[in-house]
Amino acid sequence: MQSNQLIRGFTLIELLITVVIFAVVTAIAVPVYQDKVRESRRADARALLLDAANREHRFFADNTAFTATVTDLGYPDPAMSQQGFYQLGAVVGANGFTLTATPQGPQVADAACATLSLASNGTKTSTGGAACW
Repeated sequence: MQSNQLIRGFTLIELLITVVIFAVVTAIAVPVYQDKVRESRRADARALLLDAANREHRFFADNTAFTATVTDLGYPDPAMSQQGFYQLGAVVGANGFTLTATPQGPQVADAACATLSLASNGTKTSTGGAACW
């Protein structure tokens, strides 16, 4: 018995429609994914700042003064976060200190929340506002 049915594959139009749909989905998904990765790396900065603030307070308890030198706190020079996405900076004033985490490497692309800062009185600031913390 012979069948009169045609065996059909994909047409060029069907293939092109599939490729276009895939390209649109990729164009939307990749930037969203990259933003989420940058956002998750901010935890690296928060951990660095909180650890450095604790070390500053211990340094103050031992020396009755804060220090702007991160090596006094036990960090290497330059002081980097654990994953290496942020560099630590310290500024000491008459009333306390301000620690700043500056992005490094691929984290520089996080323009919305470039730097995160923590003051000795607990004030948390960033270039992108409170949402970055």
